[in-house]
Amino acid sequence: MGSGVRVSAAEQRRGGRQRSGRTGAVRVLGEAGSHHELLKRVRETRRLAIVAVYRPSAVRLAYHELYLRSLRELGFAVVVVDTTRQRGRLLAESSADLTLVRANVGWDFGSWILGLTRLQEVVEQADELLLTNDSMFGPLHPLDETFAMPQLETADFWGMTDSWQQAYHLQSFFVVLRKRVLESDVVWRFLQEFRVDQGKAYAIERGEVQLTAVLLEHGFEAAAAFPYGVVAERWLASVPERLEDIDAAERRPTSESSASQARQALLDAADMLSRGVPTNPTHLFWDTLIREFRFPFLKRELLFTNPMELSIGRSAASVLVETGYPFDNVVEAGRFVRGVRALVAPPVASPPSPEPP
Repeated sequence: MGSGVRVSAAEQRRGGRQRSGRTGAVRVLGEAGSHHELLKRVRETRRLAIVAVYRPSAVRLAYHELYLRSLRELGFAVVVVDTTRQRGRLLAESSADLTLVRANVGWDFGSWILGLTRLQEVVEQADELLLTNDSMFGPLHPLDETFAMPQLETADFWGMTDSWQQAYHLQSFFVVLRKRVLESDVVWRFLQEFRVDQGKAYAIERGEVQLTAVLLEHGFEAAAAFPYGVVAERWLASVPERLEDIDAAERRPTSESSASQARQALLDAADMLSRGVPTNPTHLFWDTLIREFRFPFLKRELLFTNPMELSIGRSAASVLVETGYPFDNVVEAGRFVRGVRALVAPPVASPPSPEPP
């Protein structure tokens, strides 16, 4: 920087691999699959996905399989970086071209750094690199619908959703980096500076938020498939109808005493948005996103820990059934998460009325 010496992107990448490996946290503990076949597939499709995965127990989960299979159907070669503690034989995903196992340190960015630095020659063949994780159930709607959105066509990098919490950024559960970004040294320099030995707050601030900031500062164009402002306006417009639904539920004989709390929580959220206070769009706007915008995911955290304490149990089950997503996938995943409340069973479809004779 300022020395008058130019360093090529390839040299930056090689240096990044050496420096990232010094921490010891970004180290392969086991792998399954073929590097040769992975490289061959990326050369054919020009798409590579690195998927950060963690499971409380070393068991295969159906929702992982469905998501990975949908990525392959889009043409992505799939690399899974798994931080699950392995017991005995390595647990490899059947829909992954390559599975890498590492220690559970550094959150998702540690997994993505491992994949990027170990597979640089593969990354160089890709026109699109997807960084994603297993924090959501889906796809609830076909992913190719999202990839075909016109606002994404000219973007150098894009995400499913954007957020203004802390600072403007693309939410990192699903971010696509295109060729112009991959060929620059910006991402690789960013990876060199990221510390994988830090906690979650660091991973959000210096990883998720900072990655968008750095790319924007270097002139790359960003886009969100489901922009915060557009979805927030649609959600705000639905508040009167939501209040009516709460009032109607309260009048039913089987109503619960929490209706007043739900009403107040809804009014508080609407007031917060009206004053410009940012929120997590995948939580507060979850049903608007899925039903009205055909957002392809439901966040796992929303169902299992519900940090905003939203009233979602029965409605979440109904929405999943509407989209045709297998509810059993959600139930199965919930069994391995300590502290999860009992999941509401999906509503049973009413039998069709008999046709008149």
